[in-house]
Amino acid sequence: MEQDIVQFGRLAADANRNDDQDMVAVYSEQLRHASAKKRELEQQLKDVLPMSATQKFRTAMERGHSFFKNPAILWKNGSLNQRKRLVHILFEQKPVFCIESGFRTAATPWIFNKKSAQMDGKSDLAAPTGFEPVFSP
Repeated sequence: MEQDIVQFGRLAADANRNDDQDMVAVYSEQLRHASAKKRELEQQLKDVLPMSATQKFRTAMERGHSFFKNPAILWKNGSLNQRKRLVHILFEQKPVFCIESGFRTAATPWIFNKKSAQMDGKSDLAAPTGFEPVFSP
């Protein structure tokens, strides 16, 4: 593309020296199209270029952090299989049914403790206290 751009520039300059304004307009238009195509290809190339190991790590950490900050996004927007996997990730065991009290909340993994996503105010998870009585063993 760069060679085409240079060639169209030379042809337009030659036509300008010969006072051929019709050819200058033609070459200028081809030059504009080639420049636009080059910019488009450069943008596509940026999207395809491999990331460095540092960029991959940062991207993975950001995605993980955003997931653990608010797993409800996957529940709202995910497919049935994603929801099933989410239940397995979020709860250590299946919900237990008690005859006296009905279903009880299953235990959650350590990653969802009170020092993580629940306390930053940006998640849909319930705070450890507030609507349930505090229980300490």
